Formats: sequence, C-alpha cells, structure tokens
Amino acid sequence: MQNTQNIDNKGIFVEDVVRDFDQNEVFEEITTKFVWEQDVERSWNLLVENNGILQHVNQETYEEKNKQKYKKNQTCSLRKGIFRNVIILFDMSSSMTERDFKPNRITVILECVEIFLKNFFFKNPVGHVGVVALKNSSAKLIQQLTSNIDDVLNSLVKEQKEGLQGSPSLQEGLEIAHNLLMDMPLYGTKEILIMYGSIRTCDKKNILKYLDLLIKNNMYVNCISIAPEMHILKHICEKTHGIYKICTSKNMLINEINQVAETPLWMHGMEPQLIHICFPVKKKINTQIVCSCHNTLNTDTYICNFCNSYTCKIPSKCKVCGIHLISMHDLSHITNNLQASPLFIEIKNQQNYYTYCSSCNQQLYDKVSQCTKCKNIFCLECDVFIHEDLNQCPFCLNDED
Repeated sequence: MQNTQNIDNKGIFVEDVVRDFDQNEVFEEITTKFVWEQDVERSWNLLVENNGILQHVNQETYEEKNKQKYKKNQTCSLRKGIFRNVIILFDMSSSMTERDFKPNRITVILECVEIFLKNFFFKNPVGHVGVVALKNSSAKLIQQLTSNIDDVLNSLVKEQKEGLQGSPSLQEGLEIAHNLLMDMPLYGTKEILIMYGSIRTCDKKNILKYLDLLIKNNMYVNCISIAPEMHILKHICEKTHGIYKICTSKNMLINEINQVAETPLWMHGMEPQLIHICFPVKKKINTQIVCSCHNTLNTDTYICNFCNSYTCKIPSKCKVCGIHLISMHDLSHITNNLQASPLFIEIKNQQNYYTYCSSCNQQLYDKVSQCTKCKNIFCLECDVFIHEDLNQCPFCLNDED
C-alpha cells in the first residue's frame, strides 16, 4: 500500500515537470525574435585584407593588432611639431545621410571628430583647427583656425542643420586649405585632414594643379574615409607623405583618427624659431566686459600681459598682439609630449615563466612586454598606457629616485 502511494507521488511529480517544460517551450516560441528583429552580428567587419585575399579574424586578434599600432614609432624624437595647424575638410554631401553606420554616417563621424578634438587639444594645447565644409559641388570655410573646441563643434552642428546636399568638391576644399595654411609661420605644421564619405568629387578646376602647390609649400594631407577607395585621394596622400585609411566600423574610425591626434615628428620644411608666449592672469571682474576673441560679455576673463586685452579662454592666440596665451598646465602637457618614451620589447612568455604584470598585477599569458631599462614585465594594456599617456616608465622613475 505504501509503495503504491510513493509511485503515485512520483507520477504526479513527473507530470508537473513535463507540464512546466511544455509551458517554457511555448513561452520561448512566443518571445523568440524573428530573424529581422535580432541584433546584427556584422561579421563582415572582421574581414581583413592580406595580400589581396579577404581573411576572417576573431575579435581578440583584431583588437590586439589595433593596440600594437603605436609600436611602429615607439622611440619618439625630441623634435616634434607642437604648434600644429590643421584644416579639416568635412564631407557634408548627401552621401553622409546613408545608414550603413548607425544611425547614419554624419552622426558617427561627428561623434568621432569630437573625440579627435578632445585628444588633439589635450596632446597639442597650442594647436589650431579650422573647418571647411564640402557640399553642393563647392566648399566653404565655416570655422577659422582656432584653439577653442566649442567653436569647432558648434560650426559643424550648425552646418549639419542647414542640410547635407549635393556632391563634395575636393579641389575647392584643398584650395581654401592651401590659402589658409600658406602664410602660417615655419615653426608650425601645415596639415590637412579629410573626413570623406563619398565616392566622387565634383571639381571645376584641375585638382592636380593644387596638389603641386601643396607639395611645394610642404603641406601634409591625411584622409580618413568611410567609403570605398578613391584613386585621387590615395594619390594626394601618397604625394604629400600623409596617410589614407578606409574604416569599416566606428571603433576602427576612432583608432585611426586618434593616430592623427598624436603629436607628429618634426616635418620637412619647418624651421625652429624663438617665439614669445604669455601666461595670462585670470581675473574676475564685477562688471561685464567684452572679450577680444568672441566679442561677448564675460565676468571671468584672462588678461594678456603684453597688451592688457581680455580673452575668455586659453590656450589661444591674442587677437590684439598675436602672442600665444597658455597656462602652466598646458606647458606641462607640451613637455610631457617631448619626453622620449622608454623602449619596450615584446617577448614570449614560455611555460608561463612570468605570472603577473608588474604594474596592474593581472595574470600574464602568451605575449608580454619588457622595459629595456628596468627589465620589468608588463601586460599589453599597461604597455599601451605607458607609451600613449604617461610617456615614461614608472619603475624607471623609482630607480632614478
């Protein structure tokens, strides 16, 4: 009698399990997304070209290769072009409305340019950036050379709201950029950065004529494109000793544009000169005064030590006397960029001989980096951080103390 009762209890228990399983299966069928509702894997982003053959790589290998790009120029020279003058030729044509980048091309490019500007002015406090918009088979200057990041971003947003129309004119954009950079002092760089999203250019004049002028005046052209390769863009970048990169994802776009933000080595055609700089005094005034840079009313202002004019933000260039206005904080950034980075060599961690990183104490695997001076072992992340941000090995500093 007791055995029969136990069997009945087991039977009831099994029936409950089967019933719950069926209910869960029905629930999964109801809540399962259709194929067109599921997240896009975008597996084609991991296709890389190797000797003309498309190969599929895994995500970890792809990210590791991007992290090691800085090793191409690891031992930096003390002579660098810290006074940078960069003109951005920004594609504002109808091609930027396409949605292969989500939500669209123009939104992604603007986000990446904002990241670029923050890194640029962080690493190049005395640099200047101007913007030229390319659209309607023409080009127009929407922002003069400035060191104010807000002015650059506001000009781009304002031009975007006016509409993305027509085709870009690369020739007119290069002409405007050439005229702006031609009179720049020889101690500063003359760079043109092209942000392109089209597969055509509508020019009224011979673009090769202006290419000769760019080469003659030692101007460097870099291009970052989200469209297929264009021969004329590649030709211009090669002739001016710049870079031409085609990006297939937002992460790749950010990596490439951050490479341009790095302070370049001393360029051909540049001449060293002694220049005046000024450390302006910040002062808060009870009454509002008009600044010389924007003609706006302010209470917090910087006073130039040479001409006593008012400027609302630094680093900048005084509109009255033309002297460079910087702070001690900006000067420390410049000095940090001029320091020679310690050379690290990549070694194989055979049989896990090295177990932990000397800096972050994380476990080490196959590949590790070793400082050639203090012989400490680092992981790849710490290696990148030391060379891109610190510019000095912390353990070497301890040994010096």
